[in-house]
Amino acid sequence: MIVIILKIFNIPFNQSFYDREIDEISAGLAKADIIYLTLNALKYLNTEDIPIGITLISRLVFSAESSKQFAQQFVQGNGLGVINKYQLLANDKSVNLIVDTLSLISQLARISKDFYENIHNANIYNELKNLIVHQDASIRAKVCNLIGNLCRHTGFFYEKLLKFGLISAAIECCQDPDRNTRKFACFAVGNAGFHNDVLYEHLKPCVPLLV
Repeated sequence: MIVIILKIFNIPFNQSFYDREIDEISAGLAKADIIYLTLNALKYLNTEDIPIGITLISRLVFSAESSKQFAQQFVQGNGLGVINKYQLLANDKSVNLIVDTLSLISQLARISKDFYENIHNANIYNELKNLIVHQDASIRAKVCNLIGNLCRHTGFFYEKLLKFGLISAAIECCQDPDRNTRKFACFAVGNAGFHNDVLYEHLKPCVPLLV
């Protein structure tokens, strides 16, 4: 029953027919605390059905009008802990699930620096280090986009990303064969040099690649 309900809630985000109503639909779901309810419902689902809930949450956090409200509900509902609990960023998970999860975290980082501490406490650095060299280009691109958003507002993550080898990995992605990965890698290293000079020396190898 939960799976069927989650599929119904996903319908407006799958069909352009609902584009005009999507903000109104999202507002209604926000009032109903759908993020909390979905996070709580995951424990009743089989492993193969969890992506349906994550896809819904990801789409809600990306909704234009209510995105910050949904993001706050996700963080307050221990959504980042849920990502760790179900190992949603593990290499053996489906590409779509990993991409949805990375998109969700990236949107949190993009929306506000207020979520930086929560993302840091989730301690997903090793997972990101593995995924940035994933064989699927869409995953590599999403990791680079996430790194860029982690550096979007402040230099909070600079030394943390350096410690876990994610700065050097992003630099390597500047010469990735995939165009989107290269684009987001440039975004990442650009933001990594924006707020202060902590990473200047470490970013030097990316200069010829950017040129």
